[in-house]
Amino acid sequence: MFFYLLVLLFLVSCSNDLGGNAQIDWNTADIRITTPAQLRELRDSVNAGNSFENRTITLANSLDLGNNETNQWTPIGTEYHPFRGTFNGNGNFIRGLFINSNTRHQGLFGVVGNAGVVKNLGVIVEILGNGRYVGGLAGANHGVIEKSYATGTISGDNTVGGLVGTNHADGIIENSYALTSISGNARPANFGGLAGNNSGILVNSYFSGNVSGWQNVGLLVGANSDRGIIGNSYASGSVNGTVSVGGLVGISSEEATVCSNSAERTPAQMMWQGTFSGWNFTDIWGIEASRNDGLPFLWVFRW
Repeated sequence: MFFYLLVLLFLVSCSNDLGGNAQIDWNTADIRITTPAQLRELRDSVNAGNSFENRTITLANSLDLGNNETNQWTPIGTEYHPFRGTFNGNGNFIRGLFINSNTRHQGLFGVVGNAGVVKNLGVIVEILGNGRYVGGLAGANHGVIEKSYATGTISGDNTVGGLVGTNHADGIIENSYALTSISGNARPANFGGLAGNNSGILVNSYFSGNVSGWQNVGLLVGANSDRGIIGNSYASGSVNGTVSVGGLVGISSEEATVCSNSAERTPAQMMWQGTFSGWNFTDIWGIEASRNDGLPFLWVFRW
């Protein structure tokens, strides 16, 4: 039987230059990127085995990758050569990121390794194909992703999320959001608005959009597995699937934690601060009728 859930809101508590040939010393501790060419050079260095651990890369301005079917993005970091440095978006965004691939680990970053940090960054993406571990910001995360967001459309074969495909047990996602449309192919599993699978920590984050897949389909997280923790987060939009479908989480293991007060809420309730008992509306969250359709927003994105 086909399961369909529409327009529900859920919460859980607990530069445009396409070229550029400026030379960068990739061995220094602090590196500034200003062009797409430099971003590609960083990617090639990481994928060749330079992890950038204990080094910081700062995005000095927003970038337009201008990618299309004949000029596709290859992710930063692979399963065997993950990114372990700190990538500070500095409040900027990267748009024009296009991928059509059937391979694993797709996103701006393929794999963020332990010790890796991605923060203060937005991405605008279009990701197609039948890949596994697919996310707007990262295919897989073993590090920390904070104060970041993804928008656009994303599809894949298995473990697909708006921000991250899979957040591993050593991964942390916080103060982040995704506004995306997620779809899955055939019958594989794990499709979520923010993360396809979460085995780590996901807190103070939200998703708005549409999610569809076959099995383990959730508006926020497809599968909350192992000892995954989800707290102080919410999702709004529509979700549809066939097996293990949920407005917040598609399926959750016995050892995983979804903090208390998880339930469907009406639009009016989601616009009332009192609904979000115990949430920090001083430093982390805000709620105003004129912002984010009246739903809670993260203060870090109030610019």
